[in-house]
Amino acid sequence: MATAMAVSVSATAFAATAVPGYIGGFLGADSVKQTNFEYGTFSASSVTAQKTETLSFVESVPQVNGEGDLVFVDAVKQKEISYAAVPVGAVLSVAPAAGYQFAGSTHTTVNYFAKNSGGAFAEEQDSISLQNGGTSYTIPAASAGKLIAIQTSVVNSKGENPETFYAYFYVDSSAPASSSQVTGTTQPTTTPVVAPAATGTYKSDTGKHLNIKANGVYQFKITSLNGKQPTFNVAGSSFKVTFNGKRGSDYLYLVKAVGKAGQYGGVYINGEKTASTTISIVK
Repeated sequence: MATAMAVSVSATAFAATAVPGYIGGFLGADSVKQTNFEYGTFSASSVTAQKTETLSFVESVPQVNGEGDLVFVDAVKQKEISYAAVPVGAVLSVAPAAGYQFAGSTHTTVNYFAKNSGGAFAEEQDSISLQNGGTSYTIPAASAGKLIAIQTSVVNSKGENPETFYAYFYVDSSAPASSSQVTGTTQPTTTPVVAPAATGTYKSDTGKHLNIKANGVYQFKITSLNGKQPTFNVAGSSFKVTFNGKRGSDYLYLVKAVGKAGQYGGVYINGEKTASTTISIVK
């Protein structure tokens, strides 16, 4: 099994403004590094280092077994990420860019990754949601040595065209706890980053990985690029799909998690053999 590179950080703290981030899903291969903060920014009250490394992650990938059934198995994959190392007690903050607003009552999730026995970061099942306008999160002592992906969804001023952006933070157990306040961030005015490329026949508003709570519902927006209604299926019996209408070239599909926490499913659009999104049911 591949192992993650060692995470080593400096113990000299400095106040942080904008933190390097990405657009898309936090484990997606097609994620785009966000260098101009087009959709928004993350900041931290204290940072000990900012680094870029290739780390190992455990991902659930779909496979067809000997009986022809689709199953999901864990695989270790390498991913180059940029992250900010922060001490326990640091406050992570998020702000949408000019012209955008938070999407829905639950717009930000905090996802934890812990190293397994082989040294790869495995995502923990329970994510934390910041609801009803929450914009900050204080890192607890139990997070030491873990990696955090904090992910936020925004919509434009008309409430349309949702986008997701996120950033990674490593909780540095060797650094002193932070007691400083969150610093402000500014929005650069550089050329916008191009969003992840669409496939030939459709564009999905959802990244490679999605968590849904048991009995929860999530809406996919699939934009047709060929004038035809996309076919939309979720493998397995853990999810129920309902067509929720169309707006122009956008087709809406509701996915309800009817299975149990720990079960997975893959979203297949227009008959593709590779899942566009892997869905995990969490508690």
